[in-house]
Amino acid sequence: PLTGVLAAFATYAVGFIGRPLGGIVFGHFGDKIGRKTMLLTTLIMMGVPTVLIGLLPTYESIGMAMGGEWGGAVLMAVEHAPEGGKGFWGSLPQASAGGGLLLASLALGAVSLLPEASLFSWGWRLPFLASILLLGVGWYIRVKVPESPDFEKVKEQAQEIKVPAMQVFKNHP
Repeated sequence: PLTGVLAAFATYAVGFIGRPLGGIVFGHFGDKIGRKTMLLTTLIMMGVPTVLIGLLPTYESIGMAMGGEWGGAVLMAVEHAPEGGKGFWGSLPQASAGGGLLLASLALGAVSLLPEASLFSWGWRLPFLASILLLGVGWYIRVKVPESPDFEKVKEQAQEIKVPAMQVFKNHP
């Protein structure tokens, strides 16, 4: 039991460490080659392994997580927002986390109606396989969203910075 509790805390620790690192890495490349490209990249890097978890041979196998997704979503929302509404639009990615938790709870509730033997043999795979629908919707939305106006302006003015993360730490401690 102690090992299980420690493993659960370690899982959270990895997320707390990985999220800022992913934000730095994907923020850097988002500044270099575009926010839209990085959002599509993180969507695929999270979505495909999530779907593939449903195809794994055992439930012990795990997928991967990314830390650049949330920051990129907030950045795109803020950079597309009208003047005076940046705070509101920037808050929506965080506010929508509840919707994701609700969907996850509904999926868990649905598969928990299965007999225990079915749930543990194949039923646990269903929510992961169903996530292919979310992957498709997310891909469609991100392909249709234009690149950030602020990013386009920087590219037009040739103001590209070699290491954006260093600029942030240097100018905004």
